[in-house]
Amino acid sequence: MFLPQIQDIITNRLETMKLTDYTHGEVTSISPLRIKIDQKLELPESVIILTSNVIEKKITVDSQEITINEGLQINDKVILLRVEKGQKFIVLSKVV
Repeated sequence: MFLPQIQDIITNRLETMKLTDYTHGEVTSISPLRIKIDQKLELPESVIILTSNVIEKKITVDSQEITINEGLQINDKVILLRVEKGQKFIVLSKVV
């Protein structure tokens, strides 16, 4: 009898909490870092958290520097995790 009303209340509450979710984005600028996640929203560097998967890594072997992982480049497609009620975005990986 009250089930639909309770379901509506729970659904509305969960929507306002904006639980952790993933989304796709595209790198539009490197310095400062900016990632577009839809037609209207471009994330500034201040809300972006990078993982080691998307940071440039180099090693030295026999006195030669070798790039193991290239950092983000303009037009790279990325997968992001939305956290802190949508206030921060963690860049998990590039999409290949």
